[in-house]
Amino acid sequence: MTSWRDRLRTRLAEGLHDEVTNGSATGGRLVRLASYAAALLVHLLTLALVAAGIWLITRPGFIGIILGAGALGLAWLMAPRPGKLPDGVALGRTDAPELFRLVDEIAAALRAPRPHMIVVTGEVNAAYGTYGPLRRRFLELGYPLWLALTPQERIAVLGHEVAHSVNQDTRHGFVVGSALGALAELRETARVDGDNLTFGKIVVAPLRLVVGWFHTALELITYRATQRAEYRADLISLRVAGSEAALASIDKGFWALPHLTDYLGTQAHQVRGDLWAAVRSYVADVPEDERERRRLAARQRELRVDTTHPPTHLRHDLLAGRPYTEPTVRAPRMEPIDRELDEAARRIANEIVDNARAALYM
Repeated sequence: MTSWRDRLRTRLAEGLHDEVTNGSATGGRLVRLASYAAALLVHLLTLALVAAGIWLITRPGFIGIILGAGALGLAWLMAPRPGKLPDGVALGRTDAPELFRLVDEIAAALRAPRPHMIVVTGEVNAAYGTYGPLRRRFLELGYPLWLALTPQERIAVLGHEVAHSVNQDTRHGFVVGSALGALAELRETARVDGDNLTFGKIVVAPLRLVVGWFHTALELITYRATQRAEYRADLISLRVAGSEAALASIDKGFWALPHLTDYLGTQAHQVRGDLWAAVRSYVADVPEDERERRRLAARQRELRVDTTHPPTHLRHDLLAGRPYTEPTVRAPRMEPIDRELDEAARRIANEIVDNARAALYM
């Protein structure tokens, strides 16, 4: 049974898809302004906690010191923090010059800034973000995803991620992103475990309830702008990689990628020999009738809509309805890039197998 939050997000996603399909931008600017306003309230609350903490500590009395220290502690938890690199193998330009040359070509085609770092992970995913106090840019590249894609489909995924630096995604911005992070940190800190009712749980419960509602409200406010940014990244990817590759990369979100995630989590430890050769075979050997069955099942069942990506079938339908587009960036020979990734791939394969084995004993 789906929650009211998921049902609301589903309705919002379908409505936004219709707007984007029809070329409407109604409410886009207002939603962005609302998300920034809500985020600024979070940051103002942090400043208010700092001021209140200092004032209370300087008052006479032990109670004031305790309350002031608590206020400063909450302010510390909510303070904006620079992003971090994801866990994985971080590659600089001297480590993978051919891979960076390809990403730079895509960035140049989009008039987007070039990433400073590429992090290879074991996720069936790719992502774009910033890290450090200088907000340097990184591109996360999941190696299993890389293997599941054809060379031109890789251009589509890279184009989609690089597009996040130019598509006005509020969650990738410091103001909104750090506000969401602050609320999530505070919500996690106020989390209580166990069924027994204690004094601490009674005290913390109101704080967790208020923070939880505010976090949900900010997510819903940013929802529309974030989903619109994802559609915009898809359309940019279409222009860079061409219609065939862009559609094929999203299509694999129906029949390949979710199943590949399950495969790596539950069966990787059973593979004898090269894990990545097994992954290639696992994806390539899915017969067409099974692919079609998975496509239909994914469309028919009510999938959970998250707060960042529109449903896969709506993304696919949007691109399928656009005129056929030839790629502006064509995939080069991938052998030199694959050689640059060999060492990272070996380390990640070992980690995936170890995690799959550990899961047996949990």
